[in-house]
Amino acid sequence: MNKLTQLLTAILSITFLSAFAQSNIDFIKKNATEIAIDINSEEYNDFKKLIERIKDARIVLLGEESHGDGTTFETKARLIKFLHEKLGFKVLAFESSLYNAERAWKVAHWDKDPVKAIQNSTFELWGQTQQFLPLANYIANSIKTPNPLRVTGFDPQLHGTYLRRDLPVDFLMFLKARNIAFKDMAEQDTFYRVYNALSFELKKNNTIDQEVKSQIIQRLPSFKRILDRKIADISNLKQDSVSNFWKQFWISTSAYLPAILEEKGLDSPNTLSKSIRDSLMAENLIWIAKSQYPTDKIIVWAASIHIGKTYIEENGKQKDVTAPFMGDFLKDKLADKYYSICFTAYEGEVAWYNNPTASKIDKPSTNSFETLFEQAGFKNAFLDLKSLSKTKKGKWLNEPRSMRPYGYYPLERRWPQIFDAVIFNKQMTRALPVRQ
Repeated sequence: MNKLTQLLTAILSITFLSAFAQSNIDFIKKNATEIAIDINSEEYNDFKKLIERIKDARIVLLGEESHGDGTTFETKARLIKFLHEKLGFKVLAFESSLYNAERAWKVAHWDKDPVKAIQNSTFELWGQTQQFLPLANYIANSIKTPNPLRVTGFDPQLHGTYLRRDLPVDFLMFLKARNIAFKDMAEQDTFYRVYNALSFELKKNNTIDQEVKSQIIQRLPSFKRILDRKIADISNLKQDSVSNFWKQFWISTSAYLPAILEEKGLDSPNTLSKSIRDSLMAENLIWIAKSQYPTDKIIVWAASIHIGKTYIEENGKQKDVTAPFMGDFLKDKLADKYYSICFTAYEGEVAWYNNPTASKIDKPSTNSFETLFEQAGFKNAFLDLKSLSKTKKGKWLNEPRSMRPYGYYPLERRWPQIFDAVIFNKQMTRALPVRQ
């Protein structure tokens, strides 16, 4: 091949690739929709395509990149308000403690500061941010209306203001009301001593706690036996919403014990603990949908890593050796009843609310989804992947392409396998702490 032929071949290749890239940009322009992100913007014409795609989905899952994504929080807040007001979604389930969120909802009904109660329903990394506050106000203002937006949680982790403050007495009062007793005060003391230590007192590798850890390790077998008996006692009750809640909470907590023990340095690392959280979050969410709120439409607030599905290559092999995600379990149990939306950004900065130093987001690669959105002229956009990838002109969406929904780390994936849609923010603002 002479030099002229090589030059012509290179020119033709570049021309073809440029035309192909432009075709993809034109597709994005036609099929994505510019959306507003201000929660006070109540002109919802920008969500027409979203309405078409969600259709009969009973559960909509909203992801995020890193927990430090302020603009994502703002975008989700307006979308949640829209889903509640216009599409009849009545429950907002956070990636947060099942008990803590449910208790916060009750507290918000009588507390003089219901907004604070809603903030405390979830992890501080959301609840204590400026970008979350407008949503907390919206939820608090809905409480005494005919159409409240109820909050709940589905995470088995033991966390939260109300879990620490209220659960011990709350559970004891439930047991007494149902005539379920501890064998004696020693058994009650063992149960609550171990529970409190596992929930809040013990920290991994803290030498000050070594003596306490030894005592807890000695009491662990007794704690497990007591917990199993209490679950059995509650299961034998005539089931109502209250007893059903406590049964689910303690079943989930019991199943999560291996991860708790590993986290607290009471047991050695094991493969079970790596996947157990996602499986239990899925079980709790399915329970919420089928038992706790069986007739309500539900919005889920979680990290994208949890709501996505495991990526499988064309050869049938898993791309990476990873634990199953919550999305994998939901796919098997809920089929087409849910719709998952990941988020990604082109540029900006990111940081958790309590981190004084923000990290700059690197510019994405030229072949990425982020670059396609930017070249198509979008600032904030929604794009369906689920339906469009099945069309003739949208088949290219199924090809491996870089995107950064997981901590802004670029990954080449066939993304319609993993998420049903993506929301793009060109400019990301870090999560900012609530002003005191």
